[in-house]
Formats: sequence, C-alpha cells, structure tokens
Amino acid sequence: MKHFILILACSFSFIVGCKEENDKDIVNKACEIENPTENIEWLKELVAKSATDTTGNYKGTIYLEKFNGEDVIFVDMAMGSGGLYGYWYNCDGTPLSIGDTTLIPKRELIIYKNIEL
Repeated sequence: MKHFILILACSFSFIVGCKEENDKDIVNKACEIENPTENIEWLKELVAKSATDTTGNYKGTIYLEKFNGEDVIFVDMAMGSGGLYGYWYNCDGTPLSIGDTTLIPKRELIIYKNIEL
C-alpha cells in the first residue's frame, strides 16, 4: 500500500510539473512569437509602462487567451479608463472586436503581472 501511494504521489507530481511546463512554453511563444513581452512591440511598451506606473491605472495582469482558435491578449488593467478593467487585443495590438459574442476570460495563462492575485 505504501508503494502504491508513493507511485501515485510521484505520478501526480509529474503530471502537474508537465502541465506547468507546457503552460510556460505556450506563454513564452504567444502569437507565434518567442518571449512576447519583449518581442511584440506594443506589448513590450505596455509592460514597460505598467512597470513604472504610479497611478494604479496599469496595475494588473496580462493573459494569453484563445478566441476563435487564435491567440489573443487579455489585459486586466484599467489603463486610464476611469475604472473599467478588461481589454482584448489581437496579436498585432488592435483592439479585438467581438461583436455580439460574449467573451469571458479564462485567466489561466499569465504573460505578465505586476500585482499579486
């Protein structure tokens, strides 16, 4: 019985470790670009602005999400809007127009954060 529990614990650790590694690999290649916070210019600028923000407008988290099978970026920051949080962008930085579709972020794959959740 002890061996069974030990094997089960090791298997669980392996599975969790693989999932975390896979998520990290996915985020490190968002929008088919390695290191998106360094190599996607608009995202790099947003991260730089949020890193030095003293107003609180750029405090939050940036996530990689999927919409219609494509990578999109969900920015969970007010960004000077007067309190509205949650902005969707295509990989090229244009705001995502979702029309009548209600899109709810999963908030699973974090690209960047400057606050603790």
